[in-house]
Amino acid sequence: MTGLGEERDRHPERARLEGLVRGELSRTEAQAVVRHLLTGCARCRRVAGRLWRLGGEPIWREGGIEMSDVEAARAQIREIVRDLEAVKFRLLGVKAGLLAASGGAGGLPEEEPPDPETEIRTVIECVLHDSLEPAIGDLRGAAELTA
Repeated sequence: MTGLGEERDRHPERARLEGLVRGELSRTEAQAVVRHLLTGCARCRRVAGRLWRLGGEPIWREGGIEMSDVEAARAQIREIVRDLEAVKFRLLGVKAGLLAASGGAGGLPEEEPPDPETEIRTVIECVLHDSLEPAIGDLRGAAELTA
């Protein structure tokens, strides 16, 4: 068992403190970091406090540049927009693959239920038009808002 003095002397790395705040550490790792913080280590508590956004100080780093909470949120939103755009292009690829395989965009007459390819294309079009494209636009707009 580690003594209290030893826990106080071993400061967790900043990456480990960030991992605790983001919930990325295993239970054992998190317990070790929390035990250290409970010793009252002023240095680590100050770093952890900034990570928990206490005091509004710049806390997030992108490319080694410190960013405010708002700037960090904008950067994260821009990253999410890039991810959503990748999903959009994947869906367009699936739709195009179905069009090529079926030889066209035609469906069956109204009396018969649509074939699975037509159903999938329709769902993709609806998701793109009703959900994904508006979400991308709204998030892109939020990332560009000024304070």
